[in-house]
Amino acid sequence: MHHPQKAGKTVVQEIPWWETERERLLGIAATHTPCYVYNSTIQIARAKQLLALEAIDNLFYAIKANPHPTILKTLEQEGIGFECVSMQELTRVLELFPNLDRT
Repeated sequence: MHHPQKAGKTVVQEIPWWETERERLLGIAATHTPCYVYNSTIQIARAKQLLALEAIDNLFYAIKANPHPTILKTLEQEGIGFECVSMQELTRVLELFPNLDRT
């Protein structure tokens, strides 16, 4: 954790996951370039943080942000809904989650 000073107060900042996983990521990049690497632990943690906000009744993930099946499955397991703005996005969601609650 990094502890910068802000107006006389200590602000705790998390070290980004890609910094702590640097060596592993470099190993992946050495054999699989170009590539995207996602951290499901961080995705789950962020989903839980958003779901814990009392001001939010429903939480929806915009499919256009990233339609990767693993990301969608991770978010669905955490109880996040999906915002679909095209037939292709809707088709993708229904293919992945045929029994999705549509209410």
